[in-house]
Amino acid sequence: EESLQLNRPLTVIHPATVIGDEDAPEVPATSAIGQLLAQVAAGQMPLVPGSRHHRVPLVSVGYVARYVGALIESKDEQGFHEHLLLDPATPDLLSVMRVLAHGLQVRAPWGRVPLSWVRAMSAWPALARVIGLEPESLGFIVRGSFDVSREAVWAQAQGVSHPDLDQSLRHTAAAWGQAAG
Repeated sequence: EESLQLNRPLTVIHPATVIGDEDAPEVPATSAIGQLLAQVAAGQMPLVPGSRHHRVPLVSVGYVARYVGALIESKDEQGFHEHLLLDPATPDLLSVMRVLAHGLQVRAPWGRVPLSWVRAMSAWPALARVIGLEPESLGFIVRGSFDVSREAVWAQAQGVSHPDLDQSLRHTAAAWGQAAG
């Protein structure tokens, strides 16, 4: 608010769940994707919360870096701007978990459980621990998609594009597996 009062531009970046990519596949163990990888590797997620319409929006670290770099170089940003960075090609959560399992070379989750059931189970801390559930993580699972068309048009004009999401997920999983093993 102070920036706007002083007539200084303010840009806010809202990245989705950040994953690695081919150039930088490593992710912190404490990150959302690191926690998902730990659960898949431990076989704690035979069933994934949500329907085929539920996803955890993802974005690669390389895309975020290139996008922010282009913003810094851009001279056309004035006033207050928000940028939502996510890959619109993010598939449903079960598909993501299967790609991660493939990258880790472990058994993939095989089905889904209604998100409402998982929310109810998470109310009991002992049960949430047994199934490897972090109740706070449920807020990252969304139904549907977000409109990032404005960001996509701007990124394309700057020559910034998303890497192949499946490949980025596999690289992230492989790097996490090597670091954990």
